[in-house]
Amino acid sequence: MSVIFGIIKNGVFAEKQELEKMFASVKHFPYNNYAIWNENNVGFGWLQLYDTPESVYDKQPFSFGNDRFVMVGKARLDNRNELCNIFNIPADERKTFPDTKLIPLAFEKWGKDCTKKLFGDWSFAIWDKNERQLFIARDHQGVTAFYYTITNNFIAFASNKTVLLSIPTVSKEINKLQMAQLLVGWHGYAEETSYKNIFRLPPSNYAIYKNGKISISKYWQLEDVTDIHLKNDDEYLEAFNELFLNAVKSRIRSYRPIGSMLSSGLDSTSVTAIAATELSKDGGKIKAYTSVPLFDTTSIKPNKYGDESELAGLFAKMYPNIEHILVKSENKNPLQGIINSLEIQKVPLRNSSNFFWILSIQELAKQSGIGTMLSGQGGNFTISWPFIGYYSNFMRSGLTPFIKKNAPDFAMRFINNFIKGKKPFLQYSLINPKYEEKINLLGKMKKEGYDSRFITDSSLRKIRIKVINMNMSQGAGIVQEGGDYFGLNVYDPTLDIKLLEYCYAIPDEQFVRPGFDRYMIRRAMKNKLPDKVLFNKNKGLQSADLLYRIKENVNEYIEVVNAISKYEICQQIIDVKKLNNIILEIKNTTNLKSLNQNPGFLRAVNVGLFLMQNEK
Repeated sequence: MSVIFGIIKNGVFAEKQELEKMFASVKHFPYNNYAIWNENNVGFGWLQLYDTPESVYDKQPFSFGNDRFVMVGKARLDNRNELCNIFNIPADERKTFPDTKLIPLAFEKWGKDCTKKLFGDWSFAIWDKNERQLFIARDHQGVTAFYYTITNNFIAFASNKTVLLSIPTVSKEINKLQMAQLLVGWHGYAEETSYKNIFRLPPSNYAIYKNGKISISKYWQLEDVTDIHLKNDDEYLEAFNELFLNAVKSRIRSYRPIGSMLSSGLDSTSVTAIAATELSKDGGKIKAYTSVPLFDTTSIKPNKYGDESELAGLFAKMYPNIEHILVKSENKNPLQGIINSLEIQKVPLRNSSNFFWILSIQELAKQSGIGTMLSGQGGNFTISWPFIGYYSNFMRSGLTPFIKKNAPDFAMRFINNFIKGKKPFLQYSLINPKYEEKINLLGKMKKEGYDSRFITDSSLRKIRIKVINMNMSQGAGIVQEGGDYFGLNVYDPTLDIKLLEYCYAIPDEQFVRPGFDRYMIRRAMKNKLPDKVLFNKNKGLQSADLLYRIKENVNEYIEVVNAISKYEICQQIIDVKKLNNIILEIKNTTNLKSLNQNPGFLRAVNVGLFLMQNEK
């Protein structure tokens, strides 16, 4: 998607040169057009990458409302046709009418409530010349990123934090609390970033900036969705199928070729199956990328497997228009993945163990000219719910099969909940215990309702609210920021707002039945996925050969760990003794299968490298 940015200064002109410097920070991104507008103390910028077929006719920033307003934005709207009908856009003009042009029409009709009428992936900024105020807004699920920073002299915003970091007067002071949150795997606060003075506009929020002050309001929340009760299972399934189909169709409306991130799981295979079916109607094809291990991953864990190529390949063979590409990431080790991710994202992220293969896939997609990359990342919370907390439902089918299926995971949860005490994160993370105690991290978790022991509520509905809200706060927008760097529009149909609302509103029994988990998606994809995929009871592991990849270049990791250990700020936040012990254990062991694959290790390396870079 496009990158948008802007600045509003207090009593000083917004010079074109300033905007040119902001643009220069992202001009290495693939783009088709760019434009800058400035007037008095206000300036907007737009770096456009074609996404939909209609986007080639877009020109921004632009004025509307008799020149009262100026807008810059990015949008792929699911309800485009409905809005075109409301605003009487002639049928012969719609092919050249970009989605972003619908935003000012919606704003003029509904004001700030236009946010409730726009469905899809979007964010925008509107300057009101008469009121001297800025209105900014972000989509329901936060698929588009949106950041801002405020000083005594200006407010600046951007859909990619790289732009804000390029402004010399923006403070680069590190948010140490978020470093702690990252180390323990807690998403933290929706509005905070790794920099104390750069903030995130949370998903489903809008903000108004006037007279040097900003006010933020939430326009939607999942908790307000009304329950849905239909007559029978068939009606629930029919409604689900329609929403899921529309979610995929709206995201393959692409100017350039389509790709997908394909695992052997139900979410990505379901998304790819629907996309392949729809694309085939016009002779279209899709490239499906599957990450596979370099090393032997057999016998890793009970009910787990590391090589997803067999099941993913079995699925891909069902659809002649799928080109299945196996990605071994042999030219990018996990450490390189972390370093590259920091270069792209400018901040450390939670899933450090996966960067190497995600970036390898994105690089290949860019080389192949892919424009839209589909994923099913949010499926665990929507189409293939439940995620965790459904053990009691399995009990109805009998104690013996329940124990056989869930004993390993259930035993681990038991240990976490009752043996490791109130702070199990001290076992699996590499946060310095003294620092955790100093900032009262556990107290902050409790205040926010985050349970580090992962003890679930009795209600699947309550669990789902917690999981969705937690993952909405940052996840999808970060993914799209990574896509910006490679010229990819990263779309997840499983996060479609109408589909999400429906999956939340229907009874739990549509997802779990005695002896069956993920009941809805298994019924929906019958005859569309191979039975071996549809009824697979085991779980594929991402980065399953991670320890082998680390050991292959272990001396590089030792060098980095030694460097991290010398910095005072790293010693303060990270348990550097534990960090050194882990890498030495990996180096010295002859049986890597005997070691636990601790995600906290690379997460700590990621945080450590970030802290080092910002101390230099």
